[in-house]
Amino acid sequence: MISIARKGLVNIFELAKQAIKLPSFNILFSQSAVMVVLVLADVVFARVFSVEMFGTWKQLGLLINLVIPLMSLGIPEGFKYYAALKPEESKSHLFRVLKLVAGVFIFVSIFFPLGGINLLAKILNNDSLVNFRYMIPLLYIVMSCNQIFRNLMINNKQTEILLRSAVAVLIVGSLLILLNVMIFKYITGTLLWISLSLMFIALFSIPTFTYLFKHGKEIALAKKQHVEGRYLDYLKIGFPLYVAAFISIIGSNLDKALVSSLTNVSQFAIYSVGAFEIPFFSMISASVSQSIYPELVKLYKQQTINEARELWLKTTLRVTYITYPILLLLMIFAKPLIVLIFTDKYLAGVHIFKTFLLLGFWRNGYYGGLISASGKTKWITLYSAISLAMNVSLSFLLYRIIGLYGIAYGAVLATAVTATLQLWHEKLLGGWVREIILDKVVLVLIICILFFYFI
Repeated sequence: MISIARKGLVNIFELAKQAIKLPSFNILFSQSAVMVVLVLADVVFARVFSVEMFGTWKQLGLLINLVIPLMSLGIPEGFKYYAALKPEESKSHLFRVLKLVAGVFIFVSIFFPLGGINLLAKILNNDSLVNFRYMIPLLYIVMSCNQIFRNLMINNKQTEILLRSAVAVLIVGSLLILLNVMIFKYITGTLLWISLSLMFIALFSIPTFTYLFKHGKEIALAKKQHVEGRYLDYLKIGFPLYVAAFISIIGSNLDKALVSSLTNVSQFAIYSVGAFEIPFFSMISASVSQSIYPELVKLYKQQTINEARELWLKTTLRVTYITYPILLLLMIFAKPLIVLIFTDKYLAGVHIFKTFLLLGFWRNGYYGGLISASGKTKWITLYSAISLAMNVSLSFLLYRIIGLYGIAYGAVLATAVTATLQLWHEKLLGGWVREIILDKVVLVLIICILFFYFI
């Protein structure tokens, strides 16, 4: 028995070693590290901060989600496409996109503090947000570089750097949470606003600095290759994806923005807890999608489109086997989970939380990934616009009928319709139903999830 157990442990360790070497694991772990720190921050701040201060913290996250993508102009997305299309020219593309990012940063650093933040603070009905006027431009350049260098690491198969940086993210993030608690209790004032912003800056800058620490000299000494095309080509590819991403972000944050503008900070804090969409689902699907994206681009370039579809379906099914069981557990324990994490002060948000969990049905893959890989990114923009229009229309209509719950229902319905349209466009709808939805394990999980939602 001892020898069998020992052999089993050896096998487990071997599997773990193999998993660590997989790019998708490294990407997932690095993204999960950020997720863990932010969730931990929510848990700690909900218990330590006042409801109003916690609401401001959540509004800072909302502000970052809405504003940073607007500033990016699709530059990181353009780099991602060209770096995957011609990996041998990735460093030359890197130099070019960093120049574009620097130019945008200079403009934003001048414009944003002069009046942009005041307008946003007025829209979100919280004057405290004005204190972040100088931190938002800095967050732009940090998060843009993080996205660019992350894509570079993925294309160059250097994702082990992401794994190392994730450990640093967990350590530094935990220390910054403690620092914010100490400042809130004993100092407050301007230093607290700086410290809260510093958390986001640190989390998203660590992977970039980790990469530069190891390969910075190599990049600096690299000979610049002649790259065909103009700087505008990055925007030509990236801008439609940027518009699509921004529309999608507006759609996913529309409910919070609406509640924030119609109510006060305390009510927004309670709603934001209920509207908390578990980021793990998006993290795992995004990490796997990013790891296969270069392969999808190559398959489209080789005109082997059926192979690209099969790869997408196979990958999405694997992710579904991971996310749907977790979704079921969260649906079962939704109420005690909210109370345990955020205390009973936020109990009113349980049903909203369960409704937003339904979005997990479509967080098992990159719907529209094949359209993006084909380079026809204008279609992504169109479908995102359709999603936003539906979200706005349904949210306002259902809000007038059934109140705040209607906003959550509108988000779920808009997501379902848009995903279906994209699958139909990619000629994946039939395969998605046959190979994923009608899979015996997946079908049972879906039925169980819906059962526990309605009881």
